[in-house]
Amino acid sequence: MKLNQRQENSVITKRGEFMRVRELLDKVIELNVKFLEKQIKGEIDHSFRDPDTILADLMDDQDFEVSGTAIELFSIYRDQENGHETFNDMFRFFTGKEFEDYLKECKEVLEHEIGRSQESDQNE
Repeated sequence: MKLNQRQENSVITKRGEFMRVRELLDKVIELNVKFLEKQIKGEIDHSFRDPDTILADLMDDQDFEVSGTAIELFSIYRDQENGHETFNDMFRFFTGKEFEDYLKECKEVLEHEIGRSQESDQNE
């Protein structure tokens, strides 16, 4: 099956978005490992934020008692051939935020927390 120019452009755009999010995900995982190592060493105080606390805060902000919640989940599951789009839809449904935006926040927070711990190391 031959794609027309619009379809080809759409495929290229989606591939680029996937790669951008994948690179961001890899960076967040790398930072999280570094963060956890510092936490185990006691170099991170207990007032930190991390990907788990960010996700919990996002989910706490959602109202799951709204009518239609189950139907929305059913629809996302039914349309699962979308692959990453389905995951993004599920993530957005549960958190009200795009997965890429969540990863950006995680990256920013982890860099801040790691930097804060390095500053306290230098002050000691």
